[in-house]
Amino acid sequence: MDIYMVSKIVVESIEFVGPKWARTQRIEIPSNEGVKIGKDRKNHLVVTEALTKSPPSREHCTITVERENLFLQDHSTNGTAILRLNGTNRSLIEIKGRKEPIFMTDFIFLGDGMSGNIYRVQFVH
Repeated sequence: MDIYMVSKIVVESIEFVGPKWARTQRIEIPSNEGVKIGKDRKNHLVVTEALTKSPPSREHCTITVERENLFLQDHSTNGTAILRLNGTNRSLIEIKGRKEPIFMTDFIFLGDGMSGNIYRVQFVH
């Protein structure tokens, strides 16, 4: 089994623009920093309220790497949802105030349910 060191976290913001989905933001952050998402301008990814069904928090959530695994920590009032795709199976995991592992095939939604901005997280070895 090969062990890889995660060097960067890559986060893409995906929005519905006109008749199709489009990537609107893409950031790469060193894995030791973690990625902060929220409406405060100090975050790595700044979320505008107009694009979400539930208003995002100033510091909505953080994505970190721990022992070569990605985790999402929710800090918000309205929660964060993870759409987990596993082959033909799909599940929606709603987290509020806790940490949950995330995987390369997961999509992240800010607020309750599947609305507003969508984020896809990857990592670079």
